[in-house]
Amino acid sequence: MYKNNDGKNNGRVVVVTGSTKGIGKSIAEEFAINGYTVVLNARIQMNCQRLLMKFQAKPKLEMIQ
Repeated sequence: MYKNNDGKNNGRVVVVTGSTKGIGKSIAEEFAINGYTVVLNARIQMNCQRLLMKFQAKPKLEMIQ
């Protein structure tokens, strides 16, 4: 799960299924960039881990557990 630190959309949470490929991945990234807390979901856990590592590279985003 990722949370944006810039304060926009504070407290709003979205769940994106199929969030590691295609449209789901793009939607998850857009929500995260725009300040939403994003819950990632996919059939293959390794794909979620890869996406989490990509999100960690963005300075405004932080991982929350």
